[in-house]
Amino acid sequence: MKVCQKQAQVLLPQKRVLVMGTVESTIRQKLQEAFAPEKLEVRNVSHHHAGHAGSPGTGESHFEVELTSASFEGMSKVARQRAVYQTLREEMAGPVHALALKTFSPGE
Repeated sequence: MKVCQKQAQVLLPQKRVLVMGTVESTIRQKLQEAFAPEKLEVRNVSHHHAGHAGSPGTGESHFEVELTSASFEGMSKVARQRAVYQTLREEMAGPVHALALKTFSPGE
């Protein structure tokens, strides 16, 4: 039985703990780590969506991100957005309802 428990622990992905208790700061940290951006702006725009059908009322469900990173060189706009969504997959599956992205390489 102990072997099974150890195997299960190895196979289960580790969950991240929210940094400073906010979704916004977790988004910022994950994007910093994944893309080493030259520019990163994360804006919480949840207050613009209060009361609409997709808003959970948490105050941290809708975000806008502007991200400039050398890692986007040679990538299409769709590939860049997929990379960001993959990085934020836990947040997109949970607390984040909407994420607007503007992604650039340094020369753009």
